[in-house]
Amino acid sequence: MIGVVIALSMVLMLALVRSVTIALHAAVMNALSIGAALGVVVAIVQGDGSARPSSVH
Repeated sequence: MIGVVIALSMVLMLALVRSVTIALHAAVMNALSIGAALGVVVAIVQGDGSARPSSVH
């Protein structure tokens, strides 16, 4: 499912700007963003201590 989203965004960017470099860069940034979001969700669900909001005094 995630691969489909990244592939579709790359195809759309390629069609809109007609630049392989920009489309590939957008696909990589999408993959990194999705990976970071999933990492945070996993950390919260597993109860990792670093996922809790820190209290700054």
